[in-house]
Amino acid sequence: MSFDAYRHLAFPAALITTSALAIVGIPHLIDQAEGHRDRVQVHRASRLLASGMDADVLQQFSNATRQIARRVGPSVVHVSSAQIIQRGPHSGLELVGSGSGWLWDEQGHVVTNWHVVEGASRVDVQLHDGEVRSAELIGADPLTDVALLRIPPGGLVSATRAPDFREVEQGDLVFAFGSPLDFRFSMSSGLVSGLGRFAGIIGSFRRPGYEDFIQVDAAINPGNSGGPLTDARGRVIGMNTAIATRDEGIDGTGRFNGIGLAIPLPMIESVVTQLLETGDVQKGYLGVIIAEPEQPTRRLGGPDAAQGVLVGSRQAEGLTPGDIILRCGDSRVHSEAELYAAIEADEDGVVELFVVRHDVPDQRTLEVALPETPWPETFFDSTEPLHLFLRQYDAPPGGVIVAFCEPGSPAAECGLRVGDLILQIDGRSIRSLPQLRSSVSSVPPGNQVKIKCWRWSQPTITSTRTATLIVHPDL
Repeated sequence: MSFDAYRHLAFPAALITTSALAIVGIPHLIDQAEGHRDRVQVHRASRLLASGMDADVLQQFSNATRQIARRVGPSVVHVSSAQIIQRGPHSGLELVGSGSGWLWDEQGHVVTNWHVVEGASRVDVQLHDGEVRSAELIGADPLTDVALLRIPPGGLVSATRAPDFREVEQGDLVFAFGSPLDFRFSMSSGLVSGLGRFAGIIGSFRRPGYEDFIQVDAAINPGNSGGPLTDARGRVIGMNTAIATRDEGIDGTGRFNGIGLAIPLPMIESVVTQLLETGDVQKGYLGVIIAEPEQPTRRLGGPDAAQGVLVGSRQAEGLTPGDIILRCGDSRVHSEAELYAAIEADEDGVVELFVVRHDVPDQRTLEVALPETPWPETFFDSTEPLHLFLRQYDAPPGGVIVAFCEPGSPAAECGLRVGDLILQIDGRSIRSLPQLRSSVSSVPPGNQVKIKCWRWSQPTITSTRTATLIVHPDL
């Protein structure tokens, strides 16, 4: 092959080399341009943050959270507990646990969770400055998971409690303090995600606890238990207690998944105040059986009305809304279809109905004349939800329904009746049975509660009744 042939073959190679240089060079120029743009952007952002309004807002927020840490920090404590497990007559195994707590007052009273110190033979409390003091257990209420300790006084700074828990609402900014995973005296922030939460984690199957949790998304982990939850002013509104999680660490404990639970301040104050005054904790008792709107109508009227037909409208003479028909003539009725079948079997135009009436403690028998036209009454089967009954009367949303009122109870004395819709207890909205139980239990016996309720027989009126609580008979 001639030199010219080699030169001809080399020409494409030269083009390839030139192209390669161009390909390599273009990204380099692009990188330089992007780097210059980034530097300009960083310089501009730095200048705006140094002097702009946006930076002022962020700095103000940072300064505020810093002040919250300074206000709350001295009242937060780390709680260490030790429990001896006997392995023989002369030997034992010491199990060590830890959690958090906060100073109730400057006399040395410390509030924490019962599960942090349960079964402990020794409890130590570390203050924010590192000093460790020995603690004694004053008392506890396992049904609310609240415990009260005492350490030697001196140089203590107590936490500030919020004066009115009713001001706490969904969306409020909150701060959680404690020792998550033994990272002591930590702080995290978040929002109130929900109120009145029930998780079924306190108490036992035979004796359920009282739960009315504040749900937050502030990071809470094992070790936070017992630490204070504060509002945006650094005032305690609750106590960090648990997390909802499906993840477990290598130590078998859960990890935070965005749902933290805290005991609300009113429950804590009720327990601590009673422990300080009497050394014992009693629960207030209202004396009602409650049904929620989603539950079936058979819940209305108490045990005697477990199966029956609920009367929903006021049209047939002799019957009234809220009556529960248990028997028609000799036939036991469990549904609207069975009631109509018994009515059609009547021959004299008058049926004898055995009913439970909301405002009469005893059952009664009524004689009702059948209309010539189709029966005008609206009935609800025992399996239908109660909100269908309430819907007829444009009932307010939420609340719980009085299904049974114990004769002579505070509820009966203040005028509550079966079918009443309880909307608030002492200004706090009620959405579920656990929340009602917990709200009532937060008020010691002998004290009064204000009950805001709605009655279907007076659909345009929302009334407030006052009940003086008695001691819970099961305690």
